[in-house]
Amino acid sequence: LQNADGIALDAAAHSLKGSASNLGAKVVAALCARVMQQARKNDFATSTKLVAEIEEGFAKVKPLLLDELRR
Repeated sequence: LQNADGIALDAAAHSLKGSASNLGAKVVAALCARVMQQARKNDFATSTKLVAEIEEGFAKVKPLLLDELRR
């Protein structure tokens, strides 16, 4: 986002979407898909808001993921 590089943002969101999907974090994956759409339009204002939502979503699932790793 800092470099306003839609291609790089799309690629990063795509990678995170796959990881989130594999971990069962469906909300985070869906948000990543929305970032990918906005990145392809070079809509960085919307992408910035979505990234904040991704961070919030990850903060919610992080404790659950850490619990799974400890098992």
